[in-house]
Amino acid sequence: MIAPVGYPQLVKGRTWLVVLGNANYRCQCTGECGQTHTSTGSTTTSISGRCVHEAPGRQLVAAPADPAATTVTASRAHIDELHAWCPSCLDGAIRKTLAAGRQLVELGVA
Repeated sequence: MIAPVGYPQLVKGRTWLVVLGNANYRCQCTGECGQTHTSTGSTTTSISGRCVHEAPGRQLVAAPADPAATTVTASRAHIDELHAWCPSCLDGAIRKTLAAGRQLVELGVA
């Protein structure tokens, strides 16, 4: 698996299994990646508004629900603060968060 930008696979073993089990082994992205995940007829969308990628067909990563979390924050996250992500959604969510931060800096807000 290619690791998403910005995150190594920090969560492994039993914690990873619990996070994925809580997510029913399906990516928990509901649009944080920039995709709407709401229209039917696509391979990445569903009626529920949640990404359709699931294990075992897709490698899933357990990472913080907040894509703005730093690596240190991610490594200390409580299990309730973790979500199951497919690599493409996690990558998109991190990129979207970084872009929003750059916009705030450019506007002089941050």
